[in-house]
Amino acid sequence: MRHPALLIACLLLCVCFMASAQTYTGTYTLKTETGVESLNLRENANGNVEGQLESGGLTFNLQGVVNNGILRGAVSAEYVEFYLEASLDGDALSVALAQFDNDNNPDYSSFQKFLFTRQDESAALKSPVGQRAQAPTLAPTEPANVATQPSMMPSSQPQIQSGGSTVSEPSWGISFTSPQGWTAQKTEGLIVLGSQTRKGTILIFPHQHNSVDELYAAAREGVFDENGTQLVINGAPQPFGKNGAAADYSGMVEWQQAKAHAVGVLSPYGGGITIIAAVEAASYTNEYADFVEAIAKSMKFSKPKTAPVAQQWQQKLRGSRLTYMSSYSSSGYGDSYGGYSDKTVIQLCSDGNFLYYGSSLISADAGGVGGYSSSRGGGDGTWKVTAQMAQVVLELAFSDGTVQQYTITYPENKFHLNGNRFFLTYDPDC
Repeated sequence: MRHPALLIACLLLCVCFMASAQTYTGTYTLKTETGVESLNLRENANGNVEGQLESGGLTFNLQGVVNNGILRGAVSAEYVEFYLEASLDGDALSVALAQFDNDNNPDYSSFQKFLFTRQDESAALKSPVGQRAQAPTLAPTEPANVATQPSMMPSSQPQIQSGGSTVSEPSWGISFTSPQGWTAQKTEGLIVLGSQTRKGTILIFPHQHNSVDELYAAAREGVFDENGTQLVINGAPQPFGKNGAAADYSGMVEWQQAKAHAVGVLSPYGGGITIIAAVEAASYTNEYADFVEAIAKSMKFSKPKTAPVAQQWQQKLRGSRLTYMSSYSSSGYGDSYGGYSDKTVIQLCSDGNFLYYGSSLISADAGGVGGYSSSRGGGDGTWKVTAQMAQVVLELAFSDGTVQQYTITYPENKFHLNGNRFFLTYDPDC
Protein backbone atom coordinates (compact mmCIF):
# COMPACT_ATOMS: atom_id res chain seq x y z
CA MET A 1 0.00 0.00 0.00
CA ARG A 2 2.66 2.47 -1.07
CA HIS A 3 1.62 6.12 -0.78
CA PRO A 4 3.82 8.12 -3.19
CA ALA A 5 4.85 11.27 -1.36
CA LEU A 6 4.13 13.62 -4.22
CA LEU A 7 0.77 12.02 -4.89
CA ILE A 8 -0.33 12.47 -1.28
CA ALA A 9 1.01 16.00 -1.31
CA CYS A 10 -1.18 16.62 -4.36
CA LEU A 11 -4.13 15.11 -2.51
CA LEU A 12 -3.68 17.09 0.65
CA LEU A 13 -2.95 20.38 -1.02
CA CYS A 14 -6.60 20.48 -1.98
CA VAL A 15 -8.12 19.53 1.38
CA CYS A 16 -8.16 23.08 2.73
CA PHE A 17 -9.83 24.68 -0.29
CA MET A 18 -13.56 25.24 -0.50
CA ALA A 19 -15.41 25.16 -3.79
CA SER A 20 -14.98 28.36 -5.77
CA ALA A 21 -17.75 30.24 -7.54
CA GLN A 22 -15.30 31.55 -10.15
CA THR A 23 -15.30 30.06 -13.61
CA TYR A 24 -12.12 29.28 -15.51
CA THR A 25 -13.72 30.12 -18.85
CA GLY A 26 -11.75 32.83 -20.61
CA THR A 27 -8.62 33.78 -22.52
CA TYR A 28 -5.42 34.32 -20.56
CA THR A 29 -2.05 35.66 -21.68
CA LEU A 30 1.50 35.67 -20.38
CA LYS A 31 4.23 37.95 -21.71
CA THR A 32 7.65 36.31 -22.07
CA GLU A 33 10.98 37.30 -23.57
CA THR A 34 10.05 35.58 -26.82
CA GLY A 35 6.48 36.82 -27.15
CA VAL A 36 3.02 36.29 -25.70
CA GLU A 37 1.78 32.88 -24.53
CA SER A 38 -1.98 32.34 -24.85
CA LEU A 39 -4.24 30.02 -22.86
CA ASN A 40 -7.89 29.54 -23.83
CA LEU A 41 -10.14 27.69 -21.37
CA ARG A 42 -13.76 26.64 -21.28
CA GLU A 43 -15.43 25.19 -18.15
CA ASN A 44 -18.81 23.49 -18.26
CA ALA A 45 -21.39 23.14 -15.50
CA ASN A 46 -19.86 19.87 -14.27
CA GLY A 47 -16.41 21.39 -13.71
CA ASN A 48 -14.81 19.82 -16.80
CA VAL A 49 -12.32 22.16 -18.47
CA GLU A 50 -10.88 21.94 -21.97
CA GLY A 51 -8.86 24.32 -24.08
CA GLN A 52 -5.58 25.08 -25.84
CA LEU A 53 -2.25 26.47 -24.73
CA GLU A 54 -0.24 28.28 -27.41
CA SER A 55 3.43 28.19 -26.37
CA GLY A 56 6.72 28.22 -28.25
CA GLY A 57 5.02 27.74 -31.60
CA LEU A 58 3.18 24.61 -30.40
CA THR A 59 -0.49 24.10 -29.63
CA PHE A 60 -1.11 21.99 -26.52
CA ASN A 61 -4.53 20.43 -25.94
CA LEU A 62 -5.70 20.80 -22.35
CA GLN A 63 -8.17 18.69 -20.40
CA GLY A 64 -8.87 18.87 -16.68
CA VAL A 65 -11.37 18.90 -13.86
CA VAL A 66 -12.07 21.57 -11.24
CA ASN A 67 -12.30 20.14 -7.74
CA ASN A 68 -12.61 22.36 -4.66
CA GLY A 69 -11.72 25.35 -6.84
CA ILE A 70 -8.45 23.86 -8.14
CA LEU A 71 -8.02 22.89 -11.79
CA ARG A 72 -6.02 19.69 -12.34
CA GLY A 73 -5.39 17.98 -15.63
CA ALA A 74 -2.86 17.57 -18.43
CA VAL A 75 -1.64 19.36 -21.54
CA SER A 76 -0.25 17.46 -24.50
CA ALA A 77 1.14 18.05 -27.98
CA GLU A 78 2.77 15.52 -30.32
CA TYR A 79 3.87 12.98 -27.69
CA VAL A 80 4.83 15.63 -25.15
CA GLU A 81 2.68 15.67 -22.02
CA PHE A 82 2.72 17.66 -18.79
CA TYR A 83 0.68 17.60 -15.61
CA LEU A 84 -1.12 20.89 -14.88
CA GLU A 85 -2.46 22.53 -11.74
CA ALA A 86 -4.05 25.97 -11.75
CA SER A 87 -5.83 28.28 -9.33
CA LEU A 88 -7.81 31.43 -10.08
CA ASP A 89 -7.79 34.66 -8.08
CA GLY A 90 -9.92 37.23 -9.89
CA ASP A 91 -8.29 37.70 -13.28
CA ALA A 92 -4.96 36.22 -12.14
CA LEU A 93 -4.47 32.57 -13.16
CA SER A 94 -1.57 30.78 -11.46
CA VAL A 95 -0.46 27.80 -13.58
CA ALA A 96 2.04 25.10 -12.58
CA LEU A 97 3.36 22.51 -15.03
CA ALA A 98 5.28 19.34 -14.13
CA GLN A 99 6.58 16.23 -15.82
CA PHE A 100 5.08 12.83 -15.03
CA ASP A 101 7.25 10.44 -13.03
CA ASN A 102 7.84 6.73 -13.64
CA ASP A 103 4.52 5.85 -12.00
CA ASN A 104 2.69 8.31 -14.24
CA ASN A 105 2.14 10.63 -11.27
CA PRO A 106 3.14 14.32 -11.21
CA ASP A 107 6.83 14.92 -10.43
CA TYR A 108 6.44 17.93 -8.15
CA SER A 109 10.19 18.54 -8.06
CA SER A 110 9.97 19.55 -11.74
CA PHE A 111 7.18 22.11 -11.23
CA GLN A 112 7.47 25.41 -13.10
CA LYS A 113 5.01 28.16 -12.21
CA PHE A 114 3.56 30.89 -14.45
CA LEU A 115 1.14 33.75 -13.84
CA PHE A 116 -1.39 34.41 -16.61
CA THR A 117 -3.84 37.31 -16.77
CA ARG A 118 -7.43 36.97 -17.98
CA GLN A 119 -8.31 39.05 -21.01
CA ASP A 120 -11.74 39.71 -22.55
CA GLU A 121 -13.91 36.70 -21.61
CA SER A 122 -15.66 36.89 -24.97
CA ALA A 123 -12.40 35.65 -26.48
CA ALA A 124 -12.82 32.28 -24.80
CA LEU A 125 -13.23 29.16 -26.86
CA LYS A 126 -16.34 29.40 -29.03
CA SER A 127 -16.91 25.70 -29.72
CA PRO A 128 -20.03 24.18 -28.13
CA VAL A 129 -19.79 23.17 -24.47
CA GLY A 130 -18.88 19.50 -24.22
CA GLN A 131 -17.24 19.31 -27.65
CA ARG A 132 -13.80 17.86 -27.15
CA ALA A 133 -10.71 19.48 -28.63
CA GLN A 134 -8.97 17.47 -31.33
CA ALA A 135 -6.71 14.88 -29.70
CA PRO A 136 -3.16 14.15 -30.88
CA THR A 137 -2.96 11.42 -33.51
CA LEU A 138 -2.10 7.90 -32.41
CA ALA A 139 -0.26 7.20 -35.64
CA PRO A 140 3.13 8.90 -35.25
CA THR A 141 5.25 9.79 -38.23
CA GLU A 142 8.90 9.03 -37.62
CA PRO A 143 12.21 8.79 -39.43
CA ALA A 144 13.73 5.32 -39.73
CA ASN A 145 15.35 3.92 -36.58
CA VAL A 146 13.93 6.61 -34.28
CA ALA A 147 11.39 5.72 -31.58
CA THR A 148 8.35 7.85 -30.87
CA GLN A 149 5.79 7.57 -28.11
CA PRO A 150 2.32 6.13 -28.54
CA SER A 151 -0.12 8.60 -27.04
CA MET A 152 -0.76 8.04 -23.33
CA MET A 153 -3.49 10.66 -23.04
CA PRO A 154 -6.99 9.54 -22.04
CA SER A 155 -9.21 8.80 -25.02
CA SER A 156 -11.98 11.01 -23.63
CA GLN A 157 -12.48 13.78 -21.14
CA PRO A 158 -12.77 12.86 -17.41
CA GLN A 159 -16.03 11.11 -16.56
CA ILE A 160 -18.20 12.24 -13.66
CA GLN A 161 -20.44 9.86 -11.71
CA SER A 162 -22.68 10.80 -8.81
CA GLY A 163 -22.62 9.34 -5.33
CA GLY A 164 -24.09 5.88 -4.81
CA SER A 165 -23.35 4.80 -8.39
CA THR A 166 -21.07 2.05 -9.63
CA VAL A 167 -17.70 3.30 -10.85
CA SER A 168 -15.54 1.04 -13.02
CA GLU A 169 -12.14 1.22 -14.65
CA PRO A 170 -11.65 -1.76 -17.04
CA SER A 171 -7.94 -1.08 -17.62
CA TRP A 172 -7.38 -1.49 -13.86
CA GLY A 173 -9.85 -4.36 -13.57
CA ILE A 174 -11.94 -2.74 -10.80
CA SER A 175 -15.44 -1.57 -10.00
CA PHE A 176 -16.82 -0.12 -6.77
CA THR A 177 -19.71 1.85 -5.33
CA SER A 178 -19.07 5.51 -4.52
CA PRO A 179 -20.43 6.79 -1.18
CA GLN A 180 -23.59 8.89 -1.15
CA GLY A 181 -22.75 12.57 -1.39
CA TRP A 182 -19.43 11.98 -3.16
CA THR A 183 -18.92 12.50 -6.90
CA ALA A 184 -16.35 10.38 -8.73
CA GLN A 185 -14.22 11.87 -11.49
CA LYS A 186 -11.82 9.84 -13.61
CA THR A 187 -8.55 11.43 -14.63
CA GLU A 188 -5.38 9.83 -15.97
CA GLY A 189 -3.99 7.47 -13.34
CA LEU A 190 -6.49 8.54 -10.66
CA ILE A 191 -10.09 8.40 -9.61
CA VAL A 192 -10.91 11.48 -7.51
CA LEU A 193 -13.96 11.76 -5.27
CA GLY A 194 -15.15 15.15 -4.03
CA SER A 195 -18.14 16.38 -2.08
CA GLN A 196 -20.14 19.61 -2.07
CA THR A 197 -20.96 19.22 1.62
CA ARG A 198 -17.74 17.82 3.12
CA LYS A 199 -14.20 19.06 3.03
CA GLY A 200 -11.40 16.86 1.84
CA THR A 201 -10.82 14.49 -1.05
CA ILE A 202 -10.73 10.75 -1.64
CA LEU A 203 -8.17 9.39 -4.09
CA ILE A 204 -8.16 5.91 -5.62
CA PHE A 205 -5.13 4.68 -7.54
CA PRO A 206 -3.36 1.39 -8.35
CA HIS A 207 -0.34 -0.10 -6.57
CA GLN A 208 1.98 -2.95 -7.58
CA HIS A 209 2.34 -4.78 -4.25
CA ASN A 210 1.59 -8.49 -4.24
CA SER A 211 1.38 -9.47 -0.56
CA VAL A 212 -0.11 -8.15 2.67
CA ASP A 213 3.41 -7.92 4.13
CA GLU A 214 4.34 -5.54 1.31
CA LEU A 215 1.25 -3.46 2.09
CA TYR A 216 2.26 -3.26 5.76
CA ALA A 217 5.83 -2.25 4.89
CA ALA A 218 4.65 0.49 2.52
CA ALA A 219 2.13 1.80 5.06
CA ARG A 220 4.85 2.24 7.71
CA GLU A 221 6.99 4.44 5.46
CA GLY A 222 5.04 7.65 6.03
CA VAL A 223 5.42 10.69 3.80
CA PHE A 224 8.13 13.33 4.07
CA ASP A 225 9.41 16.06 1.78
CA GLU A 226 11.23 19.39 1.95
CA ASN A 227 8.08 21.48 1.49
CA GLY A 228 6.57 21.03 4.92
CA THR A 229 4.99 17.59 4.45
CA GLN A 230 5.50 15.25 7.41
CA LEU A 231 2.87 12.53 7.63
CA VAL A 232 3.50 9.61 9.98
CA ILE A 233 1.47 6.52 10.65
CA ASN A 234 -0.53 6.44 13.89
CA GLY A 235 0.26 3.16 15.60
CA ALA A 236 0.63 0.10 13.38
CA PRO A 237 -1.12 -0.95 10.17
CA GLN A 238 -4.23 -2.99 10.80
CA PRO A 239 -5.55 -5.95 8.81
CA PHE A 240 -8.38 -5.19 6.43
CA GLY A 241 -10.12 -8.41 5.57
CA LYS A 242 -7.87 -11.18 4.28
CA ASN A 243 -6.16 -9.23 1.52
CA GLY A 244 -5.70 -5.69 2.74
CA ALA A 245 -4.23 -3.28 5.28
CA ALA A 246 -5.52 -0.04 6.80
CA ALA A 247 -3.66 2.83 8.45
CA ASP A 248 -4.24 6.29 9.94
CA TYR A 249 -1.87 9.20 9.34
CA SER A 250 -1.37 12.58 10.92
CA GLY A 251 1.09 15.41 10.56
CA MET A 252 1.59 18.41 8.35
CA VAL A 253 1.26 19.21 4.67
CA GLU A 254 2.71 22.51 3.49
CA TRP A 255 3.04 23.32 7.21
CA GLN A 256 -0.70 22.83 7.77
CA GLN A 257 -2.09 20.20 10.12
CA ALA A 258 -3.76 17.31 8.26
CA LYS A 259 -5.09 13.80 8.86
CA ALA A 260 -5.70 10.88 6.51
CA HIS A 261 -6.99 7.32 6.46
CA ALA A 262 -5.87 4.79 3.86
CA VAL A 263 -6.71 1.23 2.86
CA GLY A 264 -4.75 -0.91 0.43
CA VAL A 265 -6.26 -4.08 -1.02
CA LEU A 266 -4.78 -6.78 -3.24
CA SER A 267 -6.19 -7.94 -6.55
CA PRO A 268 -6.14 -11.67 -7.39
CA TYR A 269 -4.76 -10.60 -10.78
CA GLY A 270 -1.68 -8.88 -9.33
CA GLY A 271 -1.13 -5.51 -7.70
CA GLY A 272 -4.18 -3.82 -6.24
CA ILE A 273 -5.78 -0.55 -5.25
CA THR A 274 -5.05 2.13 -2.64
CA ILE A 275 -7.84 4.37 -1.30
CA ILE A 276 -6.99 7.50 0.70
CA ALA A 277 -9.24 10.11 2.32
CA ALA A 278 -7.59 13.25 3.68
CA VAL A 279 -8.72 16.53 5.17
CA GLU A 280 -7.43 19.35 7.33
CA ALA A 281 -6.94 18.09 10.89
CA ALA A 282 -9.69 20.23 12.45
CA SER A 283 -12.30 18.75 10.09
CA TYR A 284 -11.29 15.08 10.34
CA THR A 285 -13.79 12.60 11.83
CA ASN A 286 -14.11 8.82 11.75
CA GLU A 287 -16.62 9.31 8.97
CA TYR A 288 -13.75 9.68 6.51
CA ALA A 289 -12.40 6.26 7.49
CA ASP A 290 -15.91 4.86 7.03
CA PHE A 291 -16.06 6.26 3.49
CA VAL A 292 -12.71 4.69 2.57
CA GLU A 293 -13.57 1.31 4.04
CA ALA A 294 -17.00 1.27 2.41
CA ILE A 295 -15.34 1.77 -0.97
CA ALA A 296 -12.80 -0.96 -0.21
CA LYS A 297 -15.52 -3.42 0.83
CA SER A 298 -17.46 -2.76 -2.37
CA MET A 299 -14.35 -3.17 -4.56
CA LYS A 300 -14.66 -5.94 -7.17
CA PHE A 301 -11.70 -7.10 -9.22
CA SER A 302 -11.57 -8.57 -12.70
CA LYS A 303 -8.78 -9.28 -15.13
CA PRO A 304 -7.57 -5.89 -16.42
CA LYS A 305 -8.28 -5.32 -20.09
CA THR A 306 -5.23 -4.65 -22.20
CA ALA A 307 -5.08 -0.94 -22.83
CA PRO A 308 -4.63 0.20 -26.43
CA VAL A 309 -1.37 1.88 -25.44
CA ALA A 310 0.08 -1.52 -24.39
CA GLN A 311 -0.82 -2.93 -27.80
CA GLN A 312 0.83 0.07 -29.44
CA TRP A 313 4.05 -0.46 -27.46
CA GLN A 314 3.99 -4.19 -28.33
CA GLN A 315 3.98 -3.24 -31.98
CA LYS A 316 6.47 -0.42 -31.49
CA LEU A 317 9.08 -2.62 -29.79
CA ARG A 318 9.06 -5.47 -32.32
CA GLY A 319 12.55 -5.82 -33.75
CA SER A 320 14.01 -3.20 -31.38
CA ARG A 321 17.29 -3.00 -29.50
CA LEU A 322 17.20 -1.38 -26.04
CA THR A 323 20.58 -0.16 -24.77
CA TYR A 324 21.41 1.20 -21.32
CA MET A 325 24.83 2.74 -20.62
CA SER A 326 26.10 4.40 -17.49
CA SER A 327 29.60 5.40 -16.39
CA TYR A 328 31.26 7.47 -13.71
CA SER A 329 34.83 8.42 -12.89
CA SER A 330 36.45 10.63 -10.30
CA SER A 331 39.91 11.64 -9.19
CA GLY A 332 41.05 12.29 -5.67
CA TYR A 333 44.29 13.41 -4.13
CA GLY A 334 47.49 12.71 -6.05
CA ASP A 335 47.16 9.88 -8.51
CA SER A 336 44.10 8.22 -6.96
CA TYR A 337 41.00 7.66 -9.04
CA GLY A 338 37.94 5.45 -9.28
CA GLY A 339 35.07 4.71 -11.59
CA TYR A 340 32.54 2.26 -12.95
CA SER A 341 30.66 1.49 -16.13
CA ASP A 342 27.47 -0.48 -16.78
CA LYS A 343 25.92 -1.63 -20.03
CA THR A 344 22.70 -3.56 -20.71
CA VAL A 345 21.38 -4.59 -24.12
CA ILE A 346 17.95 -6.13 -24.69
CA GLN A 347 17.05 -7.27 -28.20
CA LEU A 348 13.28 -7.73 -28.68
CA CYS A 349 12.84 -9.84 -31.78
CA SER A 350 9.73 -9.65 -33.96
CA ASP A 351 8.93 -13.33 -33.34
CA GLY A 352 8.45 -12.72 -29.59
CA ASN A 353 11.89 -13.93 -28.45
CA PHE A 354 14.55 -11.77 -26.80
CA LEU A 355 18.29 -11.76 -26.10
CA TYR A 356 19.67 -10.11 -22.96
CA TYR A 357 23.25 -9.04 -22.27
CA GLY A 358 24.67 -7.12 -19.32
CA SER A 359 28.17 -6.15 -18.17
CA SER A 360 29.71 -3.99 -15.45
CA LEU A 361 33.21 -2.87 -14.50
CA ILE A 362 34.44 -1.19 -11.31
CA SER A 363 38.01 0.08 -10.97
CA ALA A 364 39.97 2.06 -8.40
CA ASP A 365 43.54 3.13 -7.73
CA ALA A 366 44.92 4.81 -4.61
CA GLY A 367 48.52 5.86 -4.90
CA GLY A 368 49.64 2.88 -6.96
CA VAL A 369 47.50 0.34 -5.14
CA GLY A 370 44.50 -0.49 -7.26
CA GLY A 371 42.04 -3.10 -8.36
CA TYR A 372 38.99 -3.78 -10.41
CA SER A 373 36.08 -6.16 -10.68
CA SER A 374 33.88 -7.05 -13.61
CA SER A 375 30.80 -9.13 -14.26
CA ARG A 376 28.89 -10.32 -17.29
CA GLY A 377 25.50 -11.90 -17.68
CA GLY A 378 23.03 -12.86 -20.33
CA GLY A 379 19.96 -14.83 -21.17
CA ASP A 380 17.13 -15.38 -23.58
CA GLY A 381 13.43 -16.11 -23.58
CA THR A 382 10.14 -14.55 -24.68
CA TRP A 383 8.82 -11.02 -24.22
CA LYS A 384 5.52 -9.17 -24.22
CA VAL A 385 4.04 -5.81 -23.24
CA THR A 386 1.14 -5.74 -20.79
CA ALA A 387 -0.97 -3.15 -18.99
CA GLN A 388 -0.84 -3.59 -15.22
CA MET A 389 -3.32 -1.23 -13.63
CA ALA A 390 -2.28 2.23 -14.86
CA GLN A 391 1.19 1.19 -16.02
CA VAL A 392 2.59 -0.22 -19.25
CA VAL A 393 5.05 -3.03 -18.48
CA LEU A 394 7.66 -4.88 -20.54
CA GLU A 395 7.82 -8.49 -19.31
CA LEU A 396 10.81 -10.73 -20.01
CA ALA A 397 10.25 -14.46 -19.36
CA PHE A 398 13.72 -16.06 -19.28
CA SER A 399 14.34 -19.63 -20.38
CA ASP A 400 15.40 -20.57 -16.82
CA GLY A 401 11.92 -19.68 -15.51
CA THR A 402 12.69 -16.26 -14.02
CA VAL A 403 10.57 -13.27 -15.00
CA GLN A 404 11.63 -9.63 -14.99
CA GLN A 405 9.26 -6.69 -15.40
CA TYR A 406 10.09 -3.14 -16.43
CA THR A 407 7.72 -0.17 -16.32
CA ILE A 408 7.77 1.73 -19.62
CA THR A 409 7.72 5.53 -19.52
CA TYR A 410 8.58 8.15 -22.10
CA PRO A 411 9.39 11.50 -20.43
CA GLU A 412 10.64 14.22 -22.75
CA ASN A 413 10.50 11.82 -25.73
CA LYS A 414 13.10 9.55 -24.11
CA PHE A 415 12.51 5.84 -23.56
CA HIS A 416 12.83 4.63 -19.95
CA LEU A 417 12.57 1.24 -18.24
CA ASN A 418 12.05 1.42 -14.47
CA GLY A 419 13.20 5.02 -14.57
CA ASN A 420 16.48 4.30 -16.39
CA ARG A 421 17.13 5.82 -19.80
CA PHE A 422 17.47 3.25 -22.60
CA PHE A 423 18.34 4.08 -26.21
CA LEU A 424 15.67 2.64 -28.48
CA THR A 425 16.88 1.65 -31.93
CA TYR A 426 15.97 -1.14 -34.36
CA ASP A 427 17.83 -4.28 -35.39
CA PRO A 428 16.84 -5.54 -38.87
CA ASP A 429 18.32 -8.99 -38.10
CA CYS A 430 16.12 -9.67 -35.06
